[in-house]
Amino acid sequence: MAEIQHMVCEEAKAISIIEFKIGTEVMTGITVFRVAQDKITLVTDYWPEPYEPPQRMSSFLKRRPSEA
Repeated sequence: MAEIQHMVCEEAKAISIIEFKIGTEVMTGITVFRVAQDKITLVTDYWPEPYEPPQRMSSFLKRRPSEA
């Protein structure tokens, strides 16, 4: 289950805070969206703990290199 806790939208960006519940586990994800000409041009997800997302079905979505 995913529930939007907070969302802020401006002309060039939007930020969402979403609570995800999987069984008894609860995680909060923060996502920043960049917008240009009424289209989302960049999505950046932040998680409080390390998380390996599943494979993407689209070649347009890419993972940012780790900042080690």
